[in-house]
Amino acid sequence: MRYRRTINRKNARNGELVKFVISFVLVLSLSLFISANIASLIYKSSTYEKLEINFNNEDNKTIVKDSEKIGEEKMENYSKTLLSNNIVLFQGGVFNDLDNAEEFKKKIDNKTLSSIVNDGKYERVILGISYKDNFLDMVDFLKSNNIQFVKQVYKIPVNVEYNEEILKILEAFSDFILEEGKNILKDKVDITKLKEVTSTLDVDYGKRGSYELFNELKESILDLEDSAEREELESIFNLIYLSFANYKS
Repeated sequence: MRYRRTINRKNARNGELVKFVISFVLVLSLSLFISANIASLIYKSSTYEKLEINFNNEDNKTIVKDSEKIGEEKMENYSKTLLSNNIVLFQGGVFNDLDNAEEFKKKIDNKTLSSIVNDGKYERVILGISYKDNFLDMVDFLKSNNIQFVKQVYKIPVNVEYNEEILKILEAFSDFILEEGKNILKDKVDITKLKEVTSTLDVDYGKRGSYELFNELKESILDLEDSAEREELESIFNLIYLSFANYKS
């Protein structure tokens, strides 16, 4: 009898062991199955996200290109509205504080001429001027250098004595800046051609109309050395801005 009870106890323990092993195997298998599915879902999710990001990047590139195209068309259409007696002044920023204006100017000094003009209230950073025929060239120049700008249009009345000559000086100055390119950024700039064009505008309608402004603008260029300081050229922006404030469209 004792022997039979011992056998039964051993069988019971063996049965429990078998049940434990089977349960463990089942739990382990289930865990592996769940883990595999979770890993698969994570992989698919990350792949989808990557595809979505790539897709969005392509969308963004398209949006940027479309935006640039719209911007170009807008500027082209705008240029068609300009008159032959319009001068466009390009402005890079308006600041309450001179230090901030100077900080901004430093950032673009290696890209273009610029000047800080005080209008009595604000410090304005002037980037350049253009007229109808080279307006788009100036826009392209500033955009290619990643310089953001706003434009101010001035209408110079040509029925006033000396204003036509003033327009010719401004046009020559604008063309000079664009033609010189990076040379304009040197400490010394050869302005012989600009002075030659300016000197040919030798007219005398008497001391009336825009006589004083014409002479001031003309002399501000002719009085410079043939190899002018960069700062001297930039100062002409100040004269232009302050002189034509009343002609703003």
